[in-house]
Amino acid sequence: MEFSSILVIDALLGFKKDGEYRLADPGISFTVSGVPVRVSVPIDFYYSLEAVLAELTMEFGRVLDLELGFKYDVGAKIKFKWKVIPKGVSTWAHASGIHSESAHIHESIDFQDTPSLSTEIGLKVSPGVTIASVIRPQMEIPFGLRGDLSFSSPSRESRGGTLKLFFDTHGDFQIK
Repeated sequence: MEFSSILVIDALLGFKKDGEYRLADPGISFTVSGVPVRVSVPIDFYYSLEAVLAELTMEFGRVLDLELGFKYDVGAKIKFKWKVIPKGVSTWAHASGIHSESAHIHESIDFQDTPSLSTEIGLKVSPGVTIASVIRPQMEIPFGLRGDLSFSSPSRESRGGTLKLFFDTHGDFQIK
């Protein structure tokens, strides 16, 4: 077992902005035995922009490693006369405990000074069924384009950045 109490401080020099706008919500409504049902496919536009100039992470705290347990051996041996008639029983029981502990201080400082810029834009469709205006099982399917621009630390050999473009799509089943 490990017990720890660690204070984590994250500092970020930069900004993050994201948003989502509903473009359309086509659907049909009907009732089944008096219960209102709506089948719809909302279409949302989403975006995200994140710029990081520097990042600092500090962790400090105490960590206690503890091992507790026990070991036991219990048994019985029956002696027979002529391999048929029980003659006597001998039993044994041995038990011991296990205990060990160690403690140490955890400290970590991580400073990243490589600037980066991440953007993501796309459309998200969420086909689903709303039952009795209360429960809505739906499948959220985003189709997005993400770009990551990161700069390497300045050196004599190379200066500049790396641009990566990704097309992201996946499906998440949700019940709201």
